Parts: sequence; C-alpha cells; structure tokens
Amino acid sequence: MSVEISTGVIVMGAFNLLMLCLAFFVRQWMNRQQLETDSVKSKMNKLTDDFHHYQLDSALQFAQKSEVTDGRKELLTALGSINAKIDHITDKLDKKADKP
Repeated sequence: MSVEISTGVIVMGAFNLLMLCLAFFVRQWMNRQQLETDSVKSKMNKLTDDFHHYQLDSALQFAQKSEVTDGRKELLTALGSINAKIDHITDKLDKKADKP
C-alpha cells in the first residue's frame, strides 16, 4: 500500500496550518485587548465613584445660601457701624481744627 501526497494537498495543508496560527495569534491579541478594555472600564468606574463622593462632600461642607445671606447682612451691619464711628471721629477732628 502506498500513499501519494500531491503538491495541492501539501499547499492546502500549509495554508490551513498558516490560518490556524493566524487565528491563534488573533485570538491572543483579542484577549489582551479585552483585558485592557476591562482595566480601563474599572479605572473609569473608580474615578466616577470618587467624583461622586467629592460632589457629595462638597455639597455637605459648603455654606447654604441662607447662611451666606445672613453673614452678608451681619457684615454690612458691622461696616455701617464702623462708617458711623469714622464719621463721628471726622466730625470731632473738623471741630477741633476750627478752634484757634
């Protein structure tokens, strides 16, 4: 019994082997890409969570509008009293300068 292998069978076998190797390397490349994509997604989710925590902390720590308004009113009242005292001192100085 003899087995004959023609040139076409050898070429087809080599082509199939080449395609098998190519499919293997493409699959490996796709696995690496998927791992990198998963890594980027997890980092993005962590950054999103950190940002949401920052927003929550900022909202809790910053002054409310009513507090700012009350503080502004107190500041204007204090500045008004300082202005009145400066006017009183200026009047006293003017009266003193007028006397010979």
